[in-house]
Formats: sequence, structure tokens, C-alpha cells
Amino acid sequence: MTYKKKLIEVAIPLEAINKEAVREKSIRHGHPSTLHLWWSRKPLSACRAILFAQLVDDPSSHPDKFPTQTDITKERNRLFKLIEELLDWDNIFKNQSSILSRAKKEILLSSNGKLPLFWDPFSGGGSIPLEAKRLGLETYSSDINPIAVIIGKSLLELPSGFSDIQPVNSNYRLENEIKKGLSNFQGFKGLAEDIKHYGNLIFNKAKEEIGYLYPNVELEINNIKKQFNVIAWLWTRIVPSPNPSLKGTYVPLISTFELSRKQQIFLKVNINKKNMTYDFTINKEGMNNLDEGTIKSNGGRCLISDTPITLNYLKEQGKNGNIKHRLKAIILEGEKGKIYIPPIKQHETIIKDLIPNISFDEKLSNHPQYMGCPRYGLDTFDKLFTNRQLVALNTFSELISDTRELIYKDSLLAFNNDTLKAKLYSNLITTYLSIAFDKAADYWSSLCTWHVGRETIRNTFSRQALPMVWDFAETNPFSDSTGNWNGCIRWICKVVENLPKDTKAYCNLRDATEKNELKDVIISTDPPYFDNVPYGDLSDFFYVWLRKNLKDIYPDIFSTVLVPKMNEIIADRYRYGSKEEASKIFLERMQTALNNMLSICSEDYPMTIYYAFKQSESTEFSSTGWETFLEALINAGFQIEGTFPIHSELSNRTRGLKSNALSSSILLVCRKRLKNAKVITRGDFLRILREELPQSIKIFHETNIPPVDLVQTCIGPGMSIFTKHSKVLEADGTVMPVKTALQLINQVLDEYLSKNESSYDSYTRFAITWFEQYGIEAGPYGDAETIAKAKNISVNGAVEAGIIESKSGKVRLLKREELQLDWDPYKDKRLTIWESTQYLIRELQNNGEIGAAALLYKLGSKGELARDLAYRLYDMCDRKKWAEEALSYNSLVIAWPNIVQLTSDLKGSEQIKLNV
Repeated sequence: MTYKKKLIEVAIPLEAINKEAVREKSIRHGHPSTLHLWWSRKPLSACRAILFAQLVDDPSSHPDKFPTQTDITKERNRLFKLIEELLDWDNIFKNQSSILSRAKKEILLSSNGKLPLFWDPFSGGGSIPLEAKRLGLETYSSDINPIAVIIGKSLLELPSGFSDIQPVNSNYRLENEIKKGLSNFQGFKGLAEDIKHYGNLIFNKAKEEIGYLYPNVELEINNIKKQFNVIAWLWTRIVPSPNPSLKGTYVPLISTFELSRKQQIFLKVNINKKNMTYDFTINKEGMNNLDEGTIKSNGGRCLISDTPITLNYLKEQGKNGNIKHRLKAIILEGEKGKIYIPPIKQHETIIKDLIPNISFDEKLSNHPQYMGCPRYGLDTFDKLFTNRQLVALNTFSELISDTRELIYKDSLLAFNNDTLKAKLYSNLITTYLSIAFDKAADYWSSLCTWHVGRETIRNTFSRQALPMVWDFAETNPFSDSTGNWNGCIRWICKVVENLPKDTKAYCNLRDATEKNELKDVIISTDPPYFDNVPYGDLSDFFYVWLRKNLKDIYPDIFSTVLVPKMNEIIADRYRYGSKEEASKIFLERMQTALNNMLSICSEDYPMTIYYAFKQSESTEFSSTGWETFLEALINAGFQIEGTFPIHSELSNRTRGLKSNALSSSILLVCRKRLKNAKVITRGDFLRILREELPQSIKIFHETNIPPVDLVQTCIGPGMSIFTKHSKVLEADGTVMPVKTALQLINQVLDEYLSKNESSYDSYTRFAITWFEQYGIEAGPYGDAETIAKAKNISVNGAVEAGIIESKSGKVRLLKREELQLDWDPYKDKRLTIWESTQYLIRELQNNGEIGAAALLYKLGSKGELARDLAYRLYDMCDRKKWAEEALSYNSLVIAWPNIVQLTSDLKGSEQIKLNV
């Protein structure tokens, strides 16, 4: 089998990809992730860059065009530069044609003018297939979860055929007739305009029908009466006190009395113990003696009698229907911020006898890890909402259904009585309105909470679970604040306006273990990982509403009462009875899915797989999930060509503090393994590793892979050697497992990093040995003397070199802040690589890249050795779990290209001065 190596099989600009992937988490308006909630989306920027690198040839594949290593590196850097431009969100959405057309041209050049078909069998939130479509590939995607399929269809498939059209709504046609001119609606702007129009129509009709349930509040300010919109009603759950003397008096379960951290506003409870009553007022004078609340994770207490309230008691009361709720405060939209007022009786009375005309009897999952509320009686979907919320949701749902007929009539007129096109368009608008409805439901449940810091409502799924919430915030759908209906519509419109057009794309409901009729496809996918969140259980929350709104349009997608779960690929011991059975089912089903991928993937392109899991391994061995997945890949017949850490699951740490530990996604680059692959021995494997791994490390250094990612990136070429052979045999004839291979790859990497120590001066080698044993802590003088003799130096010599401090029988390395302030390498008689590295880091921290560049200019050729040492020291810190110190070395390597460029500029200016 012969093929051209793709860029991703050699190197990618990993630091730039990860930087943009993290930045993308803060981009909201217009970002496709805001169309509908999905719990594990990959960043679009990373998906776009990975797909591009998966499609274009590496320069080394064309020796006729790039005969020398210098030529190859130059061309590779040009492609890296294009990827960095392609990563930028602003470049894509503000200057689409220029960047994308250049990228598509490069892809066509590497594809002999014929682009492959793309397939993602686990499409989820749709990030990967959306970027495949954006890059010009005919795209096929599928998922077993109906919510994921609706998201995929809405992003990829349904809008096709309706780009560059005028809005169909009657208001636009009337205005256009009056103005006698056509507005410009490029892309899907016309579609977005119609979504906005019909969404607003639903808003107005809903307000006519149920607006009375959401009254304003009249306040007198400066002797002037004013009307204020309610942003939210704050409720607290109440339960009969377990104290018999209170005779069943309901007492509140309040998690916090704080209402606004910024304004220092608190809830005050006025208790009348004699009458066994209480009421709520607003306290603007600081915390009261009840500031800790009356309910915590381990139980609560009675506000009146101080009697403990156990969680078991609460569960019992909840199952008996005895947990109710009571209004504790109202939040208004003021001219200069939020206004907090105590409950108003009219606002409770108006909904007291309200009976919703809808119910959902379907039971929620009782998963003990992710579904907390069923344990307290909220065990059916209608119980997750107040009566007013159910009335509002049902009203908006019915109006969506009614509006569909109006959209069809408007579309018939606009499309010259084309009944099929009118039907498709009315179904399309209805789908987007239903997605907006789902966004609203996420903010209109009794599991929403009030964020006292930001003074806003948290949605139901502020995390990947449905926990019990004791005090909740009820949104006003007719307000201008978070969670209002028009706001949900605006989010949808902004996404739709920026969707890519032209290229065909399809998304279907399909089990990844089923045979597929596609052939010779390029695959990039984000499969379920070993210890995954049960998305099927969580997505039921949205499914029950989407099914109500859309089952007539998509009967095949919504054929079941709840989301199908038994075929979900997940190692969930709660679902399958035991950890062993869950692991067995996961491996069997994942193995079948991977076999299907192997059978249809193209031999001209590598396959990429994102794999993420929680860090749960010991200090010695790799994660069971990681190891299991690699075994499944190998058993299916894949050869691993590369592994790259992608920071898609944003973490606050520099990285998992184990060499194979993952807190983010690992991108696996795979090819079909040759059928006649050879069998080798453990000795052969180690020999080939020691011959080939250093070449890969050299490329990774040239492309500036940060130390934080180097170890995981080196797993790729190591596993390539392991997996391109049919078997690696141990000395006793048994087959080497993946776990052992990973350990040997790390061993050879350590050998390589240690080997460079021979290039360092004796004092630096002394400092490295001391650092590995003691870090920056003090150690015995005797140990220092022993190490110094082994390096053929003296302890006093190390002191004079400015590396250590020695006193009172103790020796320690000098901290960076203790180094000479006026240090000049030109004047240092014992210039060491250790010093050079530490001073470079100090300059970078204190004076930025310009300061570090000025020092690098003076260090000359020793600078590269200082960077190599930073890699070595990072690896030590990583293994020792010295995270803060590791960050310093990682920062130097990341900044290195800019520092070198600034140094070059300094050399240029010095040369000009000399010439003058």
C-alpha cells in the first residue's frame, strides 16, 4: 500500500491550535454551539485545522518539489501559517471567501482535483461535520441520539436550498412592495429574518394569552410611580418541619440568603416562633445570623425550631408529594441595575389555582451520579416545572404548531405555489422555532438558579446533570433579561446567518455499529469515551418537548417515547449492573463501530479520532479507558500514526500531571494496517524506537510543540511503530499489551531527553541532578559534595558559578528572584546553561519577550541549549507534580519563536549600526 503522507501524520501547529481552541470557549454570539445545548462539543477552530491537515499533503511527500530539508521546513511553515489564519474566528466569519478559498485550493491540489466524501458516525453537537462542509466536502454524519441528529440537520442539511432568498413573511413582502426595491439577503440572512419574524409573532400572541400571569410591579421612586418589569421570581422549596410541636408547619429550604454580591443585598427572614410563622424581607445592611442558609449537601435544619432535617426525611417527603415552594423575593429590571423586593401577595395569588393543560408522565432516569432530583420526588418531566412554567411552555408550543400553517401559506406565495418547497421551508422554520423553544425550556424550569455574583439566571444545565435545586429562579419569558423568548430567537438567528452554504450535507439517525453503504470516505469523529456521561438520560429533558413539536415532521427521529438508550456506547455500571459488564459491552460495541469505520475509510487519507476521558489512573500505569480504546483500534486493524493533545475540554491546569493522563482530548491519527504486517520482538521494538523516535522529537522541537504537550505527542510515533507490526512478542513468546508499549515509549523518551545532558557544562549537569532530587528545596551538604565529585566540580565552584547557596550544612538551588539583578553573560567567567535558562525565564516574566530577546542576543549559541534544558526540566517537574515550576519552563518554550524573531531584529539593527 502506497500513499502520500498528510501534514497531520508529520506535524501540526499544535500550540496555535490549542490557543485558539481555548479562546473559542469565550465566543458566544453567532457561534454554532449556541444553537442548542450539547454537552461535549469540540471547538470549531480545532476541527477545521485538523481536517485541513488531514487533507493536505506533507511537503516530504513531494521530493520533486521540495528536495532538501530546508525546502520541506519552509513549505511546512507556509502551511502552518495558513492554518493559523484558518483558526481565527474573525477571519472565517468576517472574511470568509479569502481564507477559505485559499484553504480549499490547497486541499484540491492534494486531492488530485477530486475531494473525498466525509463521514462522522458520532456527530454529537455537529462541530466536525460542520467544518468538513465549510472546507467544501460533501458531508455525511449520523448519531444514535435524536437531539444530536436535529442539531446536525439544522446546522448542515435543512438550510440547503434556501440560501440567498428573500424573506417570505407577509410583513417583508408588504414593506418591499411599498419601497419598490429588493434588499440584499446573502447567505441565510433571509432565513434568519423569517425566524425572527415568526418568533416575534409567537411572542406577541403568547403575551396576549398569558401575559397576565407575568404582572409588572409598580414602585414609587422620588414621589413618582413607575412600572418595572420582573426579571425573575425567586422561590424556595418548603417542607413540613420534622419537629412534631410545629404540627406540620412548612419551613423553607434556603441554600443561601445572599441575593446580590455586588450590591450586598440579602434575604431576611422574620420569624414568629409563637405563631410558628415567618415572612421574607430584603436586607441591605449586611448579612444576618442566618447567612449559612438552612439546607446544605448533608441536610438541613428547621428555620423555626432548629431541628435537623435529614436528606432521608427530605426524600421521603418528596416522594409523598410534600415538597412545595414559596416565593421569597422578586427581582426587577431597574434603570441603574437590578432591584430586589420582598414577595407580593398578588403575584402568588394570581397563580395559586393555576392548572396546566399538559403533563408528561414519563419517568426521569434515576442515575445516581447525574440525576439528583428524582430522589426528592421530581421524577417525571412535568414535575421539573412550576404550573406557570408548564402553562407558558404549552402555550408557546401550541403557537409554534399554529404558526407552521401560516408559514406554509406565506411560503406558497413567495415560491410561486411550489408546494414541496413551501412545505420544506415551513418545516425548516418550525424546526428552528422548536430549537428556540428548547433553549427557553432550559431557562424555564424549577432547576434554574440565581447567580448572585453576575446577577443573572443560571440555566437548568449549568453542568452535565439534573441535581436537586432547593431555591430556584423563575424567568419572565416576556422580559428583556436572560432566558426571555425573544432572546432565544435572536441566538438562533445569529447562528443561522453564519452557516456555510453550497456544499451538500446530510445528518441521519443511525447506530454506529450498523453497516454503512458509503465507500472510500475520510473520517474524523469524536466517539463516546470509556467513562462517559449518559447523554441519553440528560437529553430526555429536551426530547419530550421536541417530540411534541416536531414528531409530525420527523416521525422516524421521534418514534420512541424517550431517547433510545440501550445501544448507547458507554461503560455505565449503573445501566448495565456492574463495572465488568459495562466494560464488556462498551468494548464490544466500540469494536464493532471501529470495524465499520475500517471497512469504508479511504486508503488515501488518515482517519482522525478525538478521545477524551477523566483522569483516573495511578502513578505507574496508563488509564484503563485509554488503553482499552487503543486496544480496540488495533484489533480493528488500524495503525496509529500520531497522537496530539487538543485542549478542547478546557482545564485550569497546565496538563494532567501524568505522562499518559488526559484532561483534554487526544487526537489519534490512524491508517489501515498492512495485511502482511510483520511480527517483531520486544528487542526489535526498542531498537526501532531508539532509531526513529528522536527524528520525530526533532520535528516536534522545530514546530515548537510545548513541553506540556510533548510527552503525549511523542506517543504517536511510538505507537506507530508498535501498531504497524501485526504483533510485538515478549521474551516468553506472549504478545506485548498496549500498556507495556506505552511504558517503553515513555522510557525511550526519557532516555532521549537525558542524553542531551552531555552537551551541558558540568555545573549545569550538577544542577539538573540536584533539581531532580531536591527541587528548589535545601538538602544535605554531603549529598551535594557527592554529586559534585561525580561531575568533576566542587560545591564551592557551583556557589561561585551563581547556581547554589551553601550554608549551615545545607545546600539549595538559588531561586530566580535571588539571582543577580545586573547579570551580564559577557562578564560571567563561569557561564552555565542552567543560569542562562533561569535568567531567560526571569526576563520573560519581568520584562516580557523583548527583555528575553535582549538576553538571548547576548547568549548567542547557548540559547538553543537553554531551550533544550527547559524541555528537560519541564519533564522533571511534570513527573514530580511541581505544576507551578513546570509552567515557567513551558512558558519559555511557547514564547521561543517570538523571542528568536525579536533577537533577529536586534541583530539586524546592530548590523545597521556597524555598517553606518
